[in-house]
Amino acid sequence: MTEQGHVKVTPFGLFHDDSIVFNKYYLNSTQGLFSPEQCAELQSRSMKSNSNVYLNETYQIAMTLLSCATLVPATTCYDYSLPSVKPEVVDFYLNNISQYYGKFFTNLLKLMLNNDLLDRPSPTLIATILAPYEMEILSLQKFSPNLEVLKQQLESKGAASFKSSPTN
Repeated sequence: MTEQGHVKVTPFGLFHDDSIVFNKYYLNSTQGLFSPEQCAELQSRSMKSNSNVYLNETYQIAMTLLSCATLVPATTCYDYSLPSVKPEVVDFYLNNISQYYGKFFTNLLKLMLNNDLLDRPSPTLIATILAPYEMEILSLQKFSPNLEVLKQQLESKGAASFKSSPTN
């Protein structure tokens, strides 16, 4: 929590250098929040992640938000013996939160948790999606996304290639 009273959300296991998380996993079996790409790298016994750090963080932050929304540790979404993400568990949680948090939030998380790295939104795109609702988000007010505005923003940022969007 900042001095101004704002809560900052950081994914469990997120460090400046992902190799620290990898080393902790190997040495201590520390359970971090890994993207599917990082799980594949760990399976191949890589000691350092070579995948896109920003898109890995997008996935990790989405797992943290999913954990907050479900009040269930995000570590339940992983099989650490392999390691791998359990997509059926992630899908189960995503399907259950929709009734409480609405389609916009659920679909944004689905985008962020996309297993295909190339279809996962960048932090810049996420900021673009959320920008029109900044005041409502910061003041903790409910908001109704304007679906046409969102579609236009996604298309203008080259996100038309996404298989899904917060508006679907």
